[in-house]
Amino acid sequence: MELFQQDHLDAVASVRQPLEVYAREHADVRILPGRFMVIEQAVALPKGRPEAEAYLRQFVEEMKASGFVANALAQYTIHSTVFRSWFADRRQLRLALDWLERRRRLRPKVTEKALDKTSLDWAEQTPKWPNGRSVRSIVFLGPETPPKTAA
Repeated sequence: MELFQQDHLDAVASVRQPLEVYAREHADVRILPGRFMVIEQAVALPKGRPEAEAYLRQFVEEMKASGFVANALAQYTIHSTVFRSWFADRRQLRLALDWLERRRRLRPKVTEKALDKTSLDWAEQTPKWPNGRSVRSIVFLGPETPPKTAA
């Protein structure tokens, strides 16, 4: 983004999230809708480790076959502090959470406190992250996932 600004370039392509942050801070920038690329995930390991390669191939296939990968892609978990940083104030944050909930894209925690929705706590969960830490997070369903119906 430094070169974009410094050299007065006509356009820049990058990961959407940093571009969105930049565009919020620079009113003269707009982001085109849609995307032009999808990043594919892969696994790498040192050469000459056939047992490790066989194990990883089997592990990845098991994760795909079990539905783990599909489930992981069906919802997004974002640290609450990061999610909050996307909004200029509490009102905007609240509007975004309400919008997600109206479209049944938000996966709020279910507690008595959640029912009154007087604070933002109703939208937060504390899942365990891959590093083993439990962090207050917002969990919402991706656009390709059918909305959850009321039980």
